[in-house]
Amino acid sequence: MQKKLRLKQQLKLLQKKLQQKRQLLKKIVDFIFETLDNGKALDLVKINLKGRVGFADYLIIATGTSTRQVMALADNLVKELKKIGYLAKIEGKNSSGNWMVVDTGDIIIHLFTPDEREYYAIEQLWNGK
Repeated sequence: MQKKLRLKQQLKLLQKKLQQKRQLLKKIVDFIFETLDNGKALDLVKINLKGRVGFADYLIIATGTSTRQVMALADNLVKELKKIGYLAKIEGKNSSGNWMVVDTGDIIIHLFTPDEREYYAIEQLWNGK
């Protein structure tokens, strides 16, 4: 009986922590959107991946008007996330800058130039269009 009661208490605690994590992730996604918007990113899209994949909860896609802007968006986003204690790394930093990925673990951000975004069309892939 005691063991069953302890298990129920542990389950409630885990559910509460999961709810807190979900709320935090929503705030981080909003922060990322605001940061990218302030950097003049275009066509921001958020895709909820919860329950679909195990490697991330959200996918965010945005467009920069040039390779220079894509690189600046990625660098600035990582800097701003670090300021609030949320670590991220940039994939594609040594590439041409047409497509960069900022990976926070729970949230994956794809930053494209317009031509690359149109060519790869990953939001269509994830939205099944």
